[in-house]
Amino acid sequence: MAVNVYLWTSLKKFTNDEDRLSIEAKNIGELVGILEKDFPGLKPFIDSGISFAVNGELSNPNSNEPLPDGAEIYLMQKLKGG
Repeated sequence: MAVNVYLWTSLKKFTNDEDRLSIEAKNIGELVGILEKDFPGLKPFIDSGISFAVNGELSNPNSNEPLPDGAEIYLMQKLKGG
């Protein structure tokens, strides 16, 4: 099942200038593994903390919840409370 992953602009340099990727992933955990493998430049950003929104809802980066086919996933700088 393919999902659409949207990146913030400064990450495009690690993804061949693409800000939207179509990736086959069953859940967020698998998606993170694929991103780190296929785009190693993203790993430091992922390791430092990224927020994931799946179809407009914040999601746990370690979630094993199934991703719906065609889901829109936004990678965002870590959201912090205040």
